[in-house]
Amino acid sequence: MWGDAHDVRALCNTAGVADVFVSSLWSCRAWSRESEREAREAAETEEGTRFWAVLDPRISDSWDALLEAMAHPRCVGVKLHPVWQQWDLRDHLDRIMEVVSSHHSVVLTHSEVADPLVSPLICADAANRYPDATLIMAHLGYGAMPRSGLTRDQMIAIRLSRHGNLFVDTSSQHMIFEGFLELAVAEFGADQILFGTDVPLHSSAAIVARVAQSRIPSEAKEKILSGNAIRIWGSL
Repeated sequence: MWGDAHDVRALCNTAGVADVFVSSLWSCRAWSRESEREAREAAETEEGTRFWAVLDPRISDSWDALLEAMAHPRCVGVKLHPVWQQWDLRDHLDRIMEVVSSHHSVVLTHSEVADPLVSPLICADAANRYPDATLIMAHLGYGAMPRSGLTRDQMIAIRLSRHGNLFVDTSSQHMIFEGFLELAVAEFGADQILFGTDVPLHSSAAIVARVAQSRIPSEAKEKILSGNAIRIWGSL
């Protein structure tokens, strides 16, 4: 379940994934400049690799590092992990979105099923109030076990967003359940679903196969696997 930047790149090459966005797993738990430097250096040395700048909004040095990172040509945006770092998304997302809007950049955040501190509805509200920022919710459907209608609350949040700037990615164990991706696309469309793997925690090849072999239209597959990402990061 672990790997350095070279391992991640190799796994993605095997799966046919051309572009890889990495972040520091250590910073997601306990932010540090050293971990952030490691992610940036991976993007600078591994071909086809870019990096997320992890932010802990309670740490002033983390803000300084974020502003430095966003000026880097290989930075794709800011990654948040309020669940692991144990803070309330409602207390900080406005400030984060304001900064990201000024850079016309991207926020990737973890949300959680039935947790008011990191609810997808918080993301829908923020996306509506900051149309110049792109906001992505990680892990479509969350973890491994089906949780009734709650697994669809991310897609419901996307339906409530008004500017097309709220997305969800496919980097979840729930993706493997038969019919789940098909249901999401049938009910909500594919315009705001992004390909993601969580490699090396999950198998990138498995997620590629799940999307490519799903019972959804070819146009929807193209949007998920590359088209939607090109709309966000086409300038890269």
